[in-house]
Amino acid sequence: AARAEAERLLAERPRSVEGRVLLRLAEEPDLPLGAVRALGATPAHIDRLAGRGFIRMYDRRVERDPVAAVRGGQRPPPALSPEQLAAAETAWRERVTLIHGVTGSGKTEVYLDLVGRALRDGGGAIVLVPEISLTPQAIRRFGERFGDELAVFHSRLSTGELYDQWFRVERGEARLVLGSRSAVFAPVRKLELVVLDEEHEWSYKQSDPVPRYHARDVALKLGELTGARVVLGSATPDVVTYHRAETGQIVRVELATRLAPAEDGSVTEGALPSVQVVDMREELRAGNRSMFSRALRQAVREALVAGEQAILFVNRRGSARFVLCRDCGFLPLCPSCEVAMSLDAEASIHAMLRCHHCGHAEALRGRCRNCGSVSLALAGAGTEQLEAALRAIVAPLPVFRLDADTATGASDELLARFEAADAGVLVGTQLVAKGHDFAGIELGLVVAADAALAIPDYRAQERVFQLVTQLAGRVGRGGCGGRVIVQARDPNARALRYAANHDSTGFVREESEWRRTLGYPPFVELVYLELHSPTAGREIGRASCRE
Repeated sequence: AARAEAERLLAERPRSVEGRVLLRLAEEPDLPLGAVRALGATPAHIDRLAGRGFIRMYDRRVERDPVAAVRGGQRPPPALSPEQLAAAETAWRERVTLIHGVTGSGKTEVYLDLVGRALRDGGGAIVLVPEISLTPQAIRRFGERFGDELAVFHSRLSTGELYDQWFRVERGEARLVLGSRSAVFAPVRKLELVVLDEEHEWSYKQSDPVPRYHARDVALKLGELTGARVVLGSATPDVVTYHRAETGQIVRVELATRLAPAEDGSVTEGALPSVQVVDMREELRAGNRSMFSRALRQAVREALVAGEQAILFVNRRGSARFVLCRDCGFLPLCPSCEVAMSLDAEASIHAMLRCHHCGHAEALRGRCRNCGSVSLALAGAGTEQLEAALRAIVAPLPVFRLDADTATGASDELLARFEAADAGVLVGTQLVAKGHDFAGIELGLVVAADAALAIPDYRAQERVFQLVTQLAGRVGRGGCGGRVIVQARDPNARALRYAANHDSTGFVREESEWRRTLGYPPFVELVYLELHSPTAGREIGRASCRE
């Protein structure tokens, strides 16, 4: 009857909205209201058709599932190596464990094993990753293993998707939650395990908007309240976390062997990439004023001719206003805090260097106070500049850029295109140095590696070490080890010396001694206070207090 009425209406009026609606419903009896409205139907059209008995409106709950594509094709767990198995056994036995594993050592497989134990025990688990851009790869790994047990929490989901995921967990339909820092608050029933992958990442700390919290601290407190095991994993653990392990507050286990895929599908021992630190002061003396060293240019061309992929990382966090000597690489430090001083953007008459840690200020001299050179410069190059310069070297091969401008909503597609390319270069900020697992990358490149040492923060050396080490960890995962070239104006910085040797333990111990001497965490607690007047523009106090 509906089809006959539709044909009659369309014969009389070819553009009849009611006729189109009835014809569509005759082909597809259940349509969402939005699809009916898309045909041009107004509430009046719907009321007329309902009044004549042709259609009926009803409510039906439809859950939005952002991970439906990875729920099928589940794969059985592979056999763990003896080292991985020992780490998993320890983490399952202890309340808080630091898994300190070199890049590519198979930490994720340990996490998967632990999640499997928690689910088999009738409990639930939360797994946190530091960046939203890393969740697609993590979703695929955990979705292939645990299927319908998986729920995902991160800020790129719509409000409706978050609503559905939350209530799947609250009802106990999903016992595994994977997501960025806010996923630590998911209402998992009988929580038995909380995992923080790359626990050293500062993106686990939320400063704005409120609530302000650090997901690692929340996870530790959550484990204390619920009795859940907490696992912190990293190739470059936070100095504070390492100190807790050294003082017996948590248990540390080490994965010292890098694993690589073998031809028969199993895994074998792999090699870490070789790291070459290029002194850009020598490049300048040789007449090379380009942002790329001669070694970098040659390595890029050789890799792409061989059909290999490369990653180029620039620490754009170091592109703030700071002064650097081109000749000797000297960076002005605060005399009391030993952190880099920044060029004061508000100084209107005389150029001033200011420490944003303690407030110390001094006039900018016309010469380097280390070597006397007048060759002083503001440092920093952005990803767009690097992308353009690199295209000129590698054309016609593709160059992909991943940074805050390109990552929003499109990082999955961009990374998929890079992974599918036979050869090419991925250029980006810290997003390219984290978590990605591409077998074809045999060359890693770091431009201005020591630029972030200019950040006015006592953790600057630690962050440079972590970023360079993590970038090197993306290279050579196919088993060949690969090669990393690091450009710097101060190749003797302790962060670069230890990163070149893949020596995380040595770096943390020397960094700890430096902090002990100067009175920085983890040996003291810092509280930062700012007091402001209700009168606009009048700051009445600033203090950095040590306890």
